[in-house]
Amino acid sequence: MENRNDGGRAYLEKQDQTGRKGYSRGNRSDLSTHALKLKNSGAEAVIMWTNPTAAALILAETAKIGFKPQWATSNTLSDAALMMQITKGLWGGMIHSNFGELPDSNIPLMVNIGNGIRNWRLRKDGGHFTMQEFSLLNH
Repeated sequence: MENRNDGGRAYLEKQDQTGRKGYSRGNRSDLSTHALKLKNSGAEAVIMWTNPTAAALILAETAKIGFKPQWATSNTLSDAALMMQITKGLWGGMIHSNFGELPDSNIPLMVNIGNGIRNWRLRKDGGHFTMQEFSLLNH
């Protein structure tokens, strides 16, 4: 089976714009070596496809060594409020996509949907709704 990232990787390699760096699943809490590799690559921008924990760790490590590229990511890290919290503000300036309106949207339709979800969740278990629940009802 072909890797879905092969097309993008091939394009970037043809453009000679990639300093692609991966990391293994070994010690996931120490990304200092990877941060240094990114800094030494001379990259002005870094695109990451990862989970929130790894994103927070790499942002912290790169901040420690003064590496401040333009960061970008996919919608896997689109919960900006969560990412700002777990990165202690390092998420600021991140370019990312999203699959729907955010839960705090003030668009009238989204306010109505949000109120409906809140009422449903309060009746169900008194908890808060998730962004995924909100976004699924958005479509």
